[in-house]
Amino acid sequence: MYPSGAQFEIRHGEHRATIVEVGAGIREYAHAGVPVLEPYPLGAMCDGGHGVPLIPGPTAWRRAATASTVPSISWR
Repeated sequence: MYPSGAQFEIRHGEHRATIVEVGAGIREYAHAGVPVLEPYPLGAMCDGGHGVPLIPGPTAWRRAATASTVPSISWR
């Protein structure tokens, strides 16, 4: 077992990504053999936010929905 858990490789056309079990991080992503993200080693854990998907959670969606109904808040 690797420090980042099981490794799942997904492919579509010329896209290839390795998703890790711990934190559902993206260990590597390449298009046509060219890295899109800087990969981290198989035997390493993700450092900092390296490979972590930045997807807003339900709390952020609730805040945005609530804030957009308040006229005094301006989204830019």
